[in-house]
Amino acid sequence: MKSYQLSWKTRALKRLDGIVEEISKRWNITAVDNYLEAIKEREQVLTRFPEAFPLLKQDEGIRRTIINGRTVIFYEVDYQNNVVEILSVYDTNQDPDSFSLRE
Repeated sequence: MKSYQLSWKTRALKRLDGIVEEISKRWNITAVDNYLEAIKEREQVLTRFPEAFPLLKQDEGIRRTIINGRTVIFYEVDYQNNVVEILSVYDTNQDPDSFSLRE
């Protein structure tokens, strides 16, 4: 079975940090730990089965996966270099007008 490397765009990491910060303000450290564990589990799936989740934009090869019903991770697969690149992260509580897939 082919394994892929995982790469996070800087923008995606910043958005993830913002979501984690918001969770820590609203809830507690246990909620943050659970959230980060769900992210890590999904990372493992993406590195083994990058095509497991639906294409959002077929012509661009962008896929999405949903974490905990609230967070959407957008990614693309570079088959030539065996890399799954996380493009952005979106929390459904955020203003949709503030979101874009590309930097």
